[in-house]
Amino acid sequence: MSKPANGILKGVDVNMHSCSDQAITLAAIAPFADTPTTIRGIAHIRLQESNRIAAICTELTRMDIRCEEGEDSITIWPGTPKPALIQTYDDHRMAMGFSLVGLRAEGIVINDPMCCKKTFEHYFDVLDEIVEKIQM
Repeated sequence: MSKPANGILKGVDVNMHSCSDQAITLAAIAPFADTPTTIRGIAHIRLQESNRIAAICTELTRMDIRCEEGEDSITIWPGTPKPALIQTYDDHRMAMGFSLVGLRAEGIVINDPMCCKKTFEHYFDVLDEIVEKIQM
């Protein structure tokens, strides 16, 4: 996702095969872009802690964001996320990635945020500290 000088996010079409751990994060912020985002080369993330492609699409849809699941890709259209209880599927990356939506949209709640403890137990404390510093 590129950010031009005017601060508006532009959607991208990107192959994330070699950096698929970041696909959830990109998918979570994609609704804030002004054009669609397509993430390709990620079929293998269906076999990780959760079926991450299905989970991403389910949670984006829960927020009333249009998305399309492909065999090896996800396309996400711009939109305004609606309040939602985001399921984590006991997957730390779902919790961490979708927490970013809550920085720009009201009413986003992460169900089971402590699933992060396996890799980053204090993630939400650190996120709160960063947000607090930015707002000062």
